[in-house]
Amino acid sequence: MLRERLFENELDTEAALQLGDVLHLVRGDADSAASYFEHVLEREPRNMHAMGSYALVLLRERRDYVRAELILSQILARQPHNTRAIELRAWLELYVHRRL
Repeated sequence: MLRERLFENELDTEAALQLGDVLHLVRGDADSAASYFEHVLEREPRNMHAMGSYALVLLRERRDYVRAELILSQILARQPHNTRAIELRAWLELYVHRRL
């Protein structure tokens, strides 16, 4: 259903984000999910949902901690109380930087 929505309207941001989340979190297909998040971020660079989901892929699957940390910093600069970004930043500090 989400793929059909995107086929009909490739600019459907919500469908792209939902499909990316399903591909990553349910099916474990991080590469396909990342491509949906990147596609959304090309059009909407400040989309908090896409930024958070992409940061999660970068942390968990790609181990690209530098890019993930940059994205999380951008989210927290705009939304200091963003729970997801706070949790991911704490994970990064605990498991990568060993600071907590």
